[in-house]
Amino acid sequence: MKIEPRKADMASQELLDLSRLLRQAREEVEEVRRQLRCHSQLEECRRQLKRQEDNLSLSTAKVVDMSCALREIADLYRAAEEKNVERLEERTSASRIRGDVVVFAPGSGVSDRIRTIINQ
Repeated sequence: MKIEPRKADMASQELLDLSRLLRQAREEVEEVRRQLRCHSQLEECRRQLKRQEDNLSLSTAKVVDMSCALREIADLYRAAEEKNVERLEERTSASRIRGDVVVFAPGSGVSDRIRTIINQ
């Protein structure tokens, strides 16, 4: 699974922006419901507005949770990538350690063994 942390961060921010819009819509519904209190014949309308207000509150909370989860995934992915880069750099530097070089003479039989292994 390929994750692009920068894009995940941008999507997380968009989700937070959406949660603000949802919260604003809930507040507007709540205000309309309050204004309807003085009209007793609109009780059913007020109940429905309250239901919509509650649904908008739940949606806002879910979107905020998704945004936080996406941000956490991006952070975990970034940390894993950094750890992988560090491991690769450690291996690369370890393989550059100089040591003794052994040169085999043509008559030592090593080249014959290598050919035998390759031909198997």
